[in-house]
Amino acid sequence: MRSIGDKLEDYLESRLKGVKKTTNSGAFWDNADLSSKDCIFEAKVKNKGGVSISPKILEKVKKQAARASRESIVIQQVPCGTYVVLELEFFIELWEMYANRKILKV
Repeated sequence: MRSIGDKLEDYLESRLKGVKKTTNSGAFWDNADLSSKDCIFEAKVKNKGGVSISPKILEKVKKQAARASRESIVIQQVPCGTYVVLELEFFIELWEMYANRKILKV
């Protein structure tokens, strides 16, 4: 399962500009899997079932983000797809930013 998680992290690092993997994120430190100057990312893989992120994970990532003055993003890959979970206010901020730039058709 760890190799699948590594592949997800590698994919995210390659596709998201400015995002870097955290070395040994879970092995020695209580750090998120990836980070940028504005966000921390926790990447999880489940090989069965649907999207289900424990409150413990959400709280952990939220605390890490608060300590670093960053936003938190949880990404979960399940058999039916890969999904992103973020705080509502952060989502609204992103929506407004893109809508104001007329990237989104709203």
